[in-house]
Amino acid sequence: MTIMGLSGWIHWVSWFTRSLIFVTIADILISVCYIVKVPLKSGGSSSVIGESDITLVFFFLFTYSIASISFMFFISTLFDKGRKKMKLYFLK
Repeated sequence: MTIMGLSGWIHWVSWFTRSLIFVTIADILISVCYIVKVPLKSGGSSSVIGESDITLVFFFLFTYSIASISFMFFISTLFDKGRKKMKLYFLK
C-alpha cells in the first residue's frame, strides 16, 4: 500500500473500521439472542440473561470486541513476516 502512496495510519484505521463493523453486527445478534425469551416445553419462557438491559449487554460485548481487535493489532506488530506467524501457529 505504501507503493500507492497510502499512509500507514490510514491502512490501520481502515482495517480497524472493517473489523469493528463485522464484530458490531455479531455483537448485535448475540445481544438479541441473549435477551429474547424462548418458550420452554414446560410451559414457561426463559432467556439466557432475562433481567438485564439489552444496551448493557451490547455495551459489554462491544467494549470486549474493541479490546480484542486492539490486542490483535498489537500482536500483529510483533511479527514482520508471515512465515514467523505460521511457525508460531504450528508450535501450539
